[in-house]
Amino acid sequence: MLGIGGNILQSSAAFSNSVQDVSNLTHYFRAKTGVTTNSTPGVLTWQNQVGGGANLQADINADNDLTVANRVPAYNTATGAMSWPTVVSSGAENPSEVNSLVFSSTQTFTDAFSLFFVVDLNVFSDSGITGDPDAYHQLTGSENGSFTFLFDNSSNQSNNFFDMKISDGSAADDMTITALTNDQDANVKFLIAITKSAGSDATTKVYVNDNSAEISNTQLTVDANFEIDGIGGLRPGFGTAVGAGGGGIGTAIRHLHGNLYEWGAFDKEISAAEVTTIYNDINARGLIG
Repeated sequence: MLGIGGNILQSSAAFSNSVQDVSNLTHYFRAKTGVTTNSTPGVLTWQNQVGGGANLQADINADNDLTVANRVPAYNTATGAMSWPTVVSSGAENPSEVNSLVFSSTQTFTDAFSLFFVVDLNVFSDSGITGDPDAYHQLTGSENGSFTFLFDNSSNQSNNFFDMKISDGSAADDMTITALTNDQDANVKFLIAITKSAGSDATTKVYVNDNSAEISNTQLTVDANFEIDGIGGLRPGFGTAVGAGGGGIGTAIRHLHGNLYEWGAFDKEISAAEVTTIYNDINARGLIG
């Protein structure tokens, strides 16, 4: 279940053959819906379409440990794209110029859960960067170390990989970085859905668009929580082992590099048929391709 202040939230509305037809929806941030901006325009708030659910707001305050971003994501009012460009300074990613939308309190997933995102990714130019090329594309993040991310180690966005880590600060575990079969081209909108079954030795599946599961494994063997502070920001890096799973937190590095259009979460493992329902909805609204 997804705990938010001790309450389990259900969708307050339903639309025929839509995202909101799928039961146990707890977070739904719909494209071009519930967004407030400044004059730039940059995103100031994004309203959760689940009644009573936690909303997102721009993290515009300085953060001493630099693991939370402090810059407003740019917003395209015509397409609904929220932009997270990676900013490089002095040969490395600049942590003071990283976009993020944050919750007022940590959102905690326990047992089974599912996430979906509509994104497009940009080819990252690693010219001048010291160390590993910063080609990571984070989807969610937490200062406690939970994350999902995509990355690509090619020059033309043709070799996509996925990883996920669950961590609640006391126990942690992470998957092996795994290649996706259906690599997504740069600047092309697509759906990625991640599902996890309950308990230890959970089954994790990853779907891209309406394809069969790209990934299906049981590598998450620790029953740790998955905690989300917000969307975007810097992914905590791998470091000293934390908890029984051996996953580490380490220095905050890596930033989503692309555009986010829509995303949601469920407090259950959604089925392949439900992934298809979500895909058909967002495809009918022009959010694929």
